Amino acid sequence: MSTHRILPHFRLTVIPTGRLAAYDPNVLAIPKHSDWGRRIRKAIIVPKGFLFGSWDYSQLEMRVMAHVSQDKRLLQAYCQGIDIHAQTAQRIFGVKPADQDDSLHRLPAKSTGFLILMGGTGRGLYEVLSKAESDRKRDAEKKGEAYTPIVWQEDECYRFIAAWLDTYPGVRDFQRARHKEVEEYGTVRDFYGRRFLLPQVWCANRKLRDHALRQAQALPIQSGAQVIVKRAEAVVPSILTRFPGSVYPLLQVHDDLDFEVRRRVLVPWDRALRHLMETTTTLSIPLVVEGKAGRSWGELEKIPL
Repeated sequence: MSTHRILPHFRLTVIPTGRLAAYDPNVLAIPKHSDWGRRIRKAIIVPKGFLFGSWDYSQLEMRVMAHVSQDKRLLQAYCQGIDIHAQTAQRIFGVKPADQDDSLHRLPAKSTGFLILMGGTGRGLYEVLSKAESDRKRDAEKKGEAYTPIVWQEDECYRFIAAWLDTYPGVRDFQRARHKEVEEYGTVRDFYGRRFLLPQVWCANRKLRDHALRQAQALPIQSGAQVIVKRAEAVVPSILTRFPGSVYPLLQVHDDLDFEVRRRVLVPWDRALRHLMETTTTLSIPLVVEGKAGRSWGELEKIPL
């Protein structure tokens, strides 16, 4: 009997950091911002009387980096609720947050930070910014709006990475420590003690060695973030019992947890879940979770606090 439900297959052992992998269909790879991605997400609805709810950790991997690196400027920004990307853009471009252009200042600062977390290079950053610029041009043409091109250079992207690490030197120290660890032992650990084998760091092939070094600085962050999500998932049943027949778990998509929630319990469920997700793991800085809900996966709006 058809349930009109999408029933993908999941694998837990494919991605070393602990992220879920899905196939047939890969519901974890439906983009948020493309036209087709939005259309597909809008087609994924929940039964009448329910809302599709998504609770997402804000900048989880960047917060994990702040915790493990103990960089003073990162810790201060997150403890004081400062916009980390606006702060970075001010340091890199010398432009105050109030005067920053999103595409020209905040986007490259944000992209640089997340690329560093992933172990990326200046070439990778150049490709990310070039694609973002191509998307901006397409959107402007589609809306009939004026478009002023921004031309990024690859050497400029390498300077962005150097400037970002100069802004947060504790991150550079953390990366160097992970490089030393993997070069000595052929392994690297996340802050929960999970060990990753990277023997290719001893390979004669320079590309393989460089890849292992990038993995050594990225895997502990990505893995630590996923452990935080998994720990929250493990205790979700403790609050589900307060909402019998009203809340059903649906999916984990990277750093967010998705549920099917009856409209009448949305606010109390939002409060209970956010508290659980923000307090199950304690870091040097606060964890922040944002809840959104809507009739479909593609029509989510922020839930008022």
